[in-house]
Amino acid sequence: NQDGGFDLTSAAASCSGCVASGNRSGFRLWQGEVGTLANCLAFGNTAYPLQLGSNAGAGTKRILGSTFVGTAGDRGFSAEIVGTARLFVRNSIFTGFRSGVFSAPPASLDEDHDLFHAPGVPIGFTIGTHSLTGEPRFVDLEGGDLHLRPDSPAIDRGVALPEFATDLDRVPRPQGAAPDLGAYLSSLPPGHPH
Repeated sequence: NQDGGFDLTSAAASCSGCVASGNRSGFRLWQGEVGTLANCLAFGNTAYPLQLGSNAGAGTKRILGSTFVGTAGDRGFSAEIVGTARLFVRNSIFTGFRSGVFSAPPASLDEDHDLFHAPGVPIGFTIGTHSLTGEPRFVDLEGGDLHLRPDSPAIDRGVALPEFATDLDRVPRPQGAAPDLGAYLSSLPPGHPH
């Protein structure tokens, strides 16, 4: 698409198990007070993996178990923040950004149990107590296989969430001691101990 892959402006838009690739922007959660992305993947988009804004009050947008990959030639941020976006972020991966995770600070941010990776680039905020920085170690980023390799630091680093029972492949979470971060579990077979 020449614009947003998933362009959601309703009052409580949710997207679960969605992949946005080859668009201008991957996901947009615009005017609604609330919105949820769960088990979503954005990569290979030319502007932003994620755009967040709110013109309808102080609700909170939720980003759960998702993966956002910046692309050479995009605008450098994992998420463009417009207006009064308030965020709750868990079990997600943000990688490949070149100018910081967010284009502007969110109105409020509740972030923990996430992974951030962009060597030499400031994240732009103090990450959560259980969050980490480091290479996600995808199976084949260039080839579009964003499952986690068995040596990924994102394995078993998440927190259990009631609405978060599977990954993007519909494999039950967790497969180990805790949920893996990102949209996909590791490349190990389901049920295999990490």
